[in-house]
Amino acid sequence: SYFKELGINTLWLMPFNEVGQERRIGTYGDPYAVKDFYSIDPAFGTKEDVLFFMRKAHENGIRVILDWVLNRASADHILTKSHPEYFTHNDQREIYYDVPLREYFAGLEFSNRDMRQYVIEAMKYWITEFDFDGIRLDDSDITPYDFLTEIKQALQEVKSDLILISQSYDEYHHLESCDLTYNGNPRILIRQMIEGTITQQDFITIHNSYKYSFPKNALRMNWLEEKEQSRICEYLGAEYAEPAVSILLTLEGVPLVMMGQEFNEDTMATWTSLFDEYKLNWDSFDTRMFEHYKFLIRLRTIEPAFWAGEFEFIRNSNSGVLSYIRQHEGVQFLIIVNLSSEPALVQFDPKSQADEFIRDKRHLLYRTGRDELHTEQDGSALWMNRYETIIYKTGECMKGGSL
Repeated sequence: SYFKELGINTLWLMPFNEVGQERRIGTYGDPYAVKDFYSIDPAFGTKEDVLFFMRKAHENGIRVILDWVLNRASADHILTKSHPEYFTHNDQREIYYDVPLREYFAGLEFSNRDMRQYVIEAMKYWITEFDFDGIRLDDSDITPYDFLTEIKQALQEVKSDLILISQSYDEYHHLESCDLTYNGNPRILIRQMIEGTITQQDFITIHNSYKYSFPKNALRMNWLEEKEQSRICEYLGAEYAEPAVSILLTLEGVPLVMMGQEFNEDTMATWTSLFDEYKLNWDSFDTRMFEHYKFLIRLRTIEPAFWAGEFEFIRNSNSGVLSYIRQHEGVQFLIIVNLSSEPALVQFDPKSQADEFIRDKRHLLYRTGRDELHTEQDGSALWMNRYETIIYKTGECMKGGSL
């Protein structure tokens, strides 16, 4: 019911397999140090529990993504004794993983065809037995491209609409191997704009440079928080989290929200927090932030302009303010976000599309500011509160539902 209220339509489950004991760090160890690809850690439940979870998710219209540790296993994986040839070896002919400070892992030997087939068959098991809707491929950026392609071809024979998410920033992964790739640029660019190290124009130029280096219509998974990064409140400062998520949830691409991000949870550092006993700090629940997420998720769900429409930056006079238009089949949205700690006068070119939105107050759909919205007499400029988001809309919704 919590996920349904928030409005999300997909869950990514981090690994819940049995974790290796050898060289384990912490009480529970790294969840990515999988001892058996077919196993379920008893601490999380049983096969029946997973099946029940999947059934309830699907009944509520939620798809579920399985997190797959693609290029390594635990140092004591069940096959290290019976099939040592499946793993990488150092000069002393010892099984190891060629990444510093990861002694509890055993690297997979990609040149071994039998190992590849074993991994693919294990993936098929989770799809056929549990009906997962997709797989996130951990560290796919250091996995041979031809193996990624093999995986996609094999798994889509089992489930044709299966989604593969690549933890990579490689445009070539869109050609034959994956459906989504990572995009952490919003997190970085927003911070640089807040700090004043880049201007509004720089943000636009850099964003477009990444966009046009990928195949047309390639889906990028945008994120502010990711399991290997700190909370956005810590990274930007608590006041900037709200305008930052306004950008995340209205940009092109598919937004990722880390659990707890939606209410400003403040205790999780990175995935290493999970090596020991850990629970989200629900006492830090920020209702205002949660409602902000709910509105924006609902907006992008019922309005095709946010997932099937066109995107265009609209330049304005304030270097700390981003503005852009999303549109689809006659429905248009103007999004204006103030990333400054100061109130801002935002001037648009009178000949721009923005002028059509802000002249008529009836076009105002949503704003986070508390002070009265003040528009200049000529209709081409408005005052914004600090950290404020304003969304205007023209046209009618093309999909069922209301805000």
